[in-house]
Amino acid sequence: MTTDTLAIDYFLAAHQSELKQLNELSESCHLVSVLTELIHQLQKERGLSNIYLVTEGQRFAQERAQQLRESVQAEGTLRRLLKNFSFGLHHKASFYSRVAFALNGLDQLRLIRPVVTQYRINAPEASGHFSQVISKLLQVVFEIADRSTCPETARALIALFNLLQGKEYAGQERACGAIGFAAGEFDPERLEQLDLLRDAQASCFELFLSHSDRSQVARWREIEALDCSHELLKLRQITQTAGKANIPGALTEIWFDVATARINKMQELEHVLLSDLMGLTQQQVQKAEEEFAANHGNLEALIHCKAEREPEGGLASDTETRALNDPGALGGLFELIQQQASRLQQLNSELNEVRQSLSDRKVIEQAKGLLMQKHGVSEDKAYQSLRRVAMNKNTSLIQIAEQTVASLSD
Repeated sequence: MTTDTLAIDYFLAAHQSELKQLNELSESCHLVSVLTELIHQLQKERGLSNIYLVTEGQRFAQERAQQLRESVQAEGTLRRLLKNFSFGLHHKASFYSRVAFALNGLDQLRLIRPVVTQYRINAPEASGHFSQVISKLLQVVFEIADRSTCPETARALIALFNLLQGKEYAGQERACGAIGFAAGEFDPERLEQLDLLRDAQASCFELFLSHSDRSQVARWREIEALDCSHELLKLRQITQTAGKANIPGALTEIWFDVATARINKMQELEHVLLSDLMGLTQQQVQKAEEEFAANHGNLEALIHCKAEREPEGGLASDTETRALNDPGALGGLFELIQQQASRLQQLNSELNEVRQSLSDRKVIEQAKGLLMQKHGVSEDKAYQSLRRVAMNKNTSLIQIAEQTVASLSD
């Protein structure tokens, strides 16, 4: 009986492919770390720019100038990393497209900053430009989460993505609230926007918690118990009851500082999640390398043994054939292939369960895109429209998104 070397080649190729995917995922996780830092800096720049514009440079001019330097430095780190990034076959076309869109958004932001400095744009418009760029950067993180081939890594990436997205809504709330406090009033439209942003945060943080481990959940509970979180709740109540009443300007800095303290704590939790994620991917790479080496050694021993036992005529005796194909002998090829197939099937099943929230996200993104195309509105406005309908109908956002896609795709 002749060993099927072609089957062995493909068996080992499957291991090599899995190992390559894990190595690329490890590289991508480093990219996520750089992306999250840039997003954080842009979020802070957005909030400072809003106050700077509303007060015509009377507040936070120096802080904004310093923050601009921080944002540019973080952007430079991202661009240097992307120049040396591996263009592997396992990256989807959508991943490269998202990166291109994000870089283009950063290029456009360079043109907006001088306009902000010269007060030639209002705060809501400037905030919208920042939010669009941040959204594009988050989409890159989403693409990385979507292509994870390991349930544990996918779960960790989904938890991180939802924390990032919730933190972005917290940043938008900080920016939106800063405009109202700096202006001394909150009109109905701004109050509605704040309500939607708070509801969106709650949804994201709920998904984050559902994909997090106990230690990460405990850290989140600590954030909820912080003084800044309680102070933010009090300031939120002021926005709800103030309306068009004259609000003391001093509350602008208080609002910004309290919201920033809470967001900074979220960033610390991001670092914990990123550290756990990097450790997890490194463990998986090491495990895959060890399994590949072990299986490669077993197969070499199997081939060598068969070559020695095979008679000159090319046929082995029945006894030898049974011994060499016994799953318990030398890690028989059949057993190895069966184990690999069973493991991959289990991984795929677990991945399908974990990725449900990613599938929901894709539907929501599709619904937003259709609304933007049909009504010519911004991404923020499209999302607010979906959330408003969901709240009014007392139903889930994903149900409204599915209905929107069904009605607008016809």
